[in-house]
Amino acid sequence: MLPAAEDFIREVRDIYSRVDTPEERFKEIQPHLEKLLQDEELREVSKTWPFRNEPERGYIENLLFYEDPDYGFVLNSLLKKPRESTPVHDHGHVWTMYGVLRGKRGSSAMSARMTAAATNRRI
Repeated sequence: MLPAAEDFIREVRDIYSRVDTPEERFKEIQPHLEKLLQDEELREVSKTWPFRNEPERGYIENLLFYEDPDYGFVLNSLLKKPRESTPVHDHGHVWTMYGVLRGKRGSSAMSARMTAAATNRRI
């Protein structure tokens, strides 16, 4: 694992050990994520990561790099080609923090009713 990723994981583990609420954790983790995303070695290595998505079939795959055995957080990557999107989905009870390593990211928040309508489900 890259030193910058190891540092990030160590810092996040420390935050989880000290901070109880997700809101406060996110505030403390954010600058560490920003630092990780600026790492030149990570940026260079990311150019070799495989694209595994098949959006026309509704298949999107994250690359899992780390899953913490004690606190349950993960470090992963979602690679998307320009203008590629993910289907409407729900993260449920999972808190998600996004960062962009290369390129740009757009996002739309949806209510439960909008999500149900987009996926032809009943609420």
